[in-house]
Amino acid sequence: MTSTSELATGEHIFKITSYSVLKEFGVDNYVCSSTFTVGGHEFYIKMYPGGDEKEAEEFISIYLVLNNVDKELLVQYDFCLVDISGDSVVVGPRSYVASPNTFTPKNPAWGFGCFIKRVDLEASQYLKDDCFMVRCRVWFLKARQSVGPSDNLHQHLAKLLESGKMADVTFEVKEESFNAHRIVLAARSPVFKQLLSQNSESDTRSRVRIEDVKPPVFKALLRYVYTEELPSDGDEGDADKGLTSLDQQMLVAADKYAIKMLKFIYEENLCNKLSLNTVASTFELAEKYNCNRLKAACLEFAAQPETLIALMQTHAKISEGSEQQNTIGLTGLPDLLNKLSVAFISN
Repeated sequence: MTSTSELATGEHIFKITSYSVLKEFGVDNYVCSSTFTVGGHEFYIKMYPGGDEKEAEEFISIYLVLNNVDKELLVQYDFCLVDISGDSVVVGPRSYVASPNTFTPKNPAWGFGCFIKRVDLEASQYLKDDCFMVRCRVWFLKARQSVGPSDNLHQHLAKLLESGKMADVTFEVKEESFNAHRIVLAARSPVFKQLLSQNSESDTRSRVRIEDVKPPVFKALLRYVYTEELPSDGDEGDADKGLTSLDQQMLVAADKYAIKMLKFIYEENLCNKLSLNTVASTFELAEKYNCNRLKAACLEFAAQPETLIALMQTHAKISEGSEQQNTIGLTGLPDLLNKLSVAFISN
C-alpha cells in the first residue's frame, strides 16, 4: 500500500460549571468533557479542579485523552482559557502549547499538571457566574492509504536529495552549494516555482544565489521540502541579526518560500519555547511575519508579573544608556512593552 499524509485539525470548548463546588473535591478528582472527533479519532478533556496530585494541589490540572487507543498516534495540542461569552477566543493568563506527544494504549492521556493556579483563575475575567471555559485545539498528520505497492516516497526523495543525481538547479548559499530538483521544489513552494521559472529552461544546471538565508537553515528547508523531516533541536544558529534560534530562522525561511505547514510548525514551537531572553525578539518576529498566535503568546508570557518586572528593568537600563538596545534579543522590547501597556489600559 502507498500512503500520504494530510493535516487533521479540530477544537473543542469545555465549559466547567459549579466551579466553587468542584474545587472542594480535592486532589485527584476530575470532570470530563463530552467526546469530540478529529481526523477519525475520538478525544475528550479530563480536568482536575483540585489538581491531579499533591504537588499540583494549588493548580487546575488538564489533560487531553485519546479514546479507544489501538495504536500509537503522534498529536500536537494546546489549551487556553476563553471568554465565557463564547463570542471571541481570548488567550487567558495561562496558555499552553504542547510539543508533539505520542498517545498509546498504555499512555492515552497527555496534558499539564499545572495549567493555572486557582487563585489566578479566580482573580481573572475568565471566571464568571461560577463558570469558565477552556479551548483545546488538536492537530496531527493523518495517513491516507491507497492501493498499490509501498514505495517509501520520502525515503527515496531523501536519497535523491543527498545524492544530487539528476539535479537541475544549484543554490549558492554563502560559501556552500546545494543541488536540487526543480520539479520537487516547484511542487512544494509557489515561491520556488516562480523563482525557478525565471531561469532559462535551456540551462542544464541553473545556479541561484541565496543571500538572506544561512546555509544550515537552507539545508534544513530543503530537507523538509523533500521529506517533511525537521532538524533536531539543539542548533541555536547564529545571532548576528537578532534571530537567536534555529526555530526563529526556520520560521522566517518558511515564510519567505511560502511553505505554510512548516511556518505553522515553527510558530507553535516558538510559542512553547518562550523565555525572558527570547520573548522580545520573538515578538518582533511575530509582528513582522504576521504570526498572530505567536504574538498573543508573547504578550501573555510577558504579562506575567516576574517577567514583566524583569523586562521593565532591562528597558530602564536601555533608557539610562547602561545597556544597548541593539543587543541581540532586545530590539523588539520597546514595542512589546508598548503593546502590553495598551492591553492593560483596554482591560
